[in-house]
Amino acid sequence: MGAADQISALNDQLVHHTSPAEIMRLNQNPADYLFFYVREAARRGASICAQLAPFREGEIASHNGHLDTKWDTNQRNRRAMMFSLNSLSKFLGYPEINPKSSSLQLSALLSDYRELIQETEIISADLQALLQQQANLASIQQARRAVEQTDSVRR
Repeated sequence: MGAADQISALNDQLVHHTSPAEIMRLNQNPADYLFFYVREAARRGASICAQLAPFREGEIASHNGHLDTKWDTNQRNRRAMMFSLNSLSKFLGYPEINPKSSSLQLSALLSDYRELIQETEIISADLQALLQQQANLASIQQARRAVEQTDSVRR
């Protein structure tokens, strides 16, 4: 889904699925109009974490060949969430936008982003350990082949 599609989906959410009372509340805190969009971005980040969760649960046998891709995906997801968290924190820090930070729904998403970033860091550590294990096994196999070649030359 591209950015234009996301804006259309946000508009659809606001127009068709938001009650008049909620629209009045949003008009009190206009920054909360961004809530639906920011929440969807957090959901996409959580979805990526969920796709990588099997690596944390030991279900790695069928995925060994793709660990580097998984690592890259997780790192990009982590950077995107950190950038979003930093931007959202700065945005909410402007008094003219957010005179009462606790009243905004957007403020509640900050802890969600922090938790997702922690999850990506745990996944990163697990993937890094698996990649190191894979490299170690490759080194052992290479050393074994070298020893076998040496033995065959001696004979």
